[in-house]
Amino acid sequence: MGLRAIVILSLVSCLMGQEATPEPAKEVSELPQWKAEDWEMLKTGELIPGSTIFGGIALERLLSGDQEPIELDPVVREIPEKKPVVEEWPLKISEEFLSRYFHHAPEAFLVDPQDLLTEQEKQEREKFLNDHADDSGFDLYVYLFDAKQEIPVGESLQGVVLDHFADKESTAVVFYFMGDPKRSELAFSEDLSEEISRGNMRDLMKLSIEEAMESDESLAQLEFFSDQLARRLSGLEKKLKEDGVLGARLRGMGEKEEEKLGSLASLWHDFRENSEAFLAVVVLVSLALSVGLLVFLRYLLDRNRAFVFPDAQGSPLLGAPHAPGVGSVISYHNRTQPPSIQRNNYPDYLQRM
Repeated sequence: MGLRAIVILSLVSCLMGQEATPEPAKEVSELPQWKAEDWEMLKTGELIPGSTIFGGIALERLLSGDQEPIELDPVVREIPEKKPVVEEWPLKISEEFLSRYFHHAPEAFLVDPQDLLTEQEKQEREKFLNDHADDSGFDLYVYLFDAKQEIPVGESLQGVVLDHFADKESTAVVFYFMGDPKRSELAFSEDLSEEISRGNMRDLMKLSIEEAMESDESLAQLEFFSDQLARRLSGLEKKLKEDGVLGARLRGMGEKEEEKLGSLASLWHDFRENSEAFLAVVVLVSLALSVGLLVFLRYLLDRNRAFVFPDAQGSPLLGAPHAPGVGSVISYHNRTQPPSIQRNNYPDYLQRM
């Protein structure tokens, strides 16, 4: 028992001695410094700050000369470089679009079943063609194809015109290839095919294609081409009218204008022949002008009219000439009567008893 107590006391004293003994303060290490050889490598460009650990190891092994350089695994090294895939339209027109191109009459002036244009671009071109049809004697239909697409064997622009535009007058039809305006084709409806020479058609297409080639962007080319062709068709229409060579539609437009002018002249002539009606209208117009003139003169007189108000004399109150906060009030209830007639129209409570 005494030995056990002695051992315990010695252990406690040792522990207390360790806790009481303070640990020596750790010295703060200095900031890292460049080594002389690293600094020289940094200045020569052999050492790149911020490179990865593995990059530093590879550079060290490469410069040591006594170790083989690190090489990539053959599987990784031989991975082929991927080239960007450029989406191209097929050279052959799909069967689902053939009927809309060649077997059915178009529902609009712009025919684009393959959606080569976006919806916004399509609406803008359709509006342009609609406006041209309203302002001109020609209808212009534009069929859109991709630059490298080929027209199927057995189909042609002339066939489309004969099949779907035989009953139309003064119509121009274009096969336009997006991105390659030089491949464009032009044909006219049957009523104009003999009146417009091949030379005129070549000139129309040449000028329109040259205008389109001013741009390298396919949409801008289409806009330049259609704008130029529309202007040239308007000039052609004017020339045909001067030469007296007009399609039935153009002749019909002229005849309608003449009929409208003739009907107006006839109506005026009949009106003048009816003396009673003519006299009644003249009297009514004269009365209306007279009334209007009188109203205008009355307005001028009223605007320059001046009103003179009388000086109001206040009555004394309790021997004083003025009373605090009390004054005479004159009310004019009738705007049409002069103020002199209404001078006594003031409230009774302001009168002196």
